[in-house]
Amino acid sequence: MRFRIWYVYVALGILFMLVSVLFVYMAVSLRVDEIRGKHVDMSSNIPIFCCLPFFLPEALLFLALAVFSWKRAKNHEELASRLETFRIIKMSDLAVKMGTTEKKARKMVKRCIKKKYVNGRLDEKEETFYTTEYLMACENVIKGWECSHCGRRNNEIILPGEIGKCVFCGQFYDSSAKNVEIVKGEELLPKQEEKKRRKRGKEEEELPKGPRKIEPPAAIKEMMKR
Repeated sequence: MRFRIWYVYVALGILFMLVSVLFVYMAVSLRVDEIRGKHVDMSSNIPIFCCLPFFLPEALLFLALAVFSWKRAKNHEELASRLETFRIIKMSDLAVKMGTTEKKARKMVKRCIKKKYVNGRLDEKEETFYTTEYLMACENVIKGWECSHCGRRNNEIILPGEIGKCVFCGQFYDSSAKNVEIVKGEELLPKQEEKKRRKRGKEEEELPKGPRKIEPPAAIKEMMKR
């Protein structure tokens, strides 16, 4: 189970609420003793009345923050599930499906990636999100190319099956493009994904290997046959 910030808000809210209840109980007890005519030293209990107005609002504030954070986390989890289903989607299409603006959709996708609700990459230039699974399966991805029409360098990403378009002159990418940089989809993943793969490969190299089979010399083999 992943740690969420609203866990802390709930814990602090409950803690402050318990302290508030304790102070209220003590204040009521002092008031009851005073009504019954018992001698009550009010000067020694001033901290109780001073702290009571502080702890109760803080408890309500933390609980309100917990509810707000929980709702936002739930929205991010729902969005992450939707992104994993789509695997690849443009921010304009996602905004329409969410019923919001592209700016807000982009902001939520960035937060989902940062908070690790979903594994993937957001190409801000192309305004497109790709899941890690989708990129890992892609071969011959074009990461950059020089337009054959205007000669300007494009750094857009063209996945297999897509059609690239020069951002300067509008010419579509074709086989006559120069200085085409071809990579694998996994090379477009965030750096933390690359670190995980390197770590996994290093662990596999460190695994104990079985004993090597040593072949006896030919002379000994002949003796064994006899």
